[in-house]
Amino acid sequence: MNSAAEILERDAELLARTITKEMGKLLVAARAEIHKCAWVCRHYAEHAEEFLADEVIKTDALRGSFVRFQPIGPILAVMPWNFPFWQVFGNARNLVEK
Repeated sequence: MNSAAEILERDAELLARTITKEMGKLLVAARAEIHKCAWVCRHYAEHAEEFLADEVIKTDALRGSFVRFQPIGPILAVMPWNFPFWQVFGNARNLVEK
């Protein structure tokens, strides 16, 4: 995730200009969207261990019960156009935060 943040930050101007050209978003808003996505990538990286830790659930099971987060593979999503980057990065946050 830190690598993704670095790429977003490195290419922020190009990405922002592409958003503006393709959908007419104000350049200042497009830049802010890219930087917000870089921030959330760093947030995921910093808290990954906490977000992905097993969650023990009290039950009567002899061996114990828990929730474990594991990769499930690619996910397809059809998203609205108004926040092309944040729709992906922001919605992914809802998948990992408890």
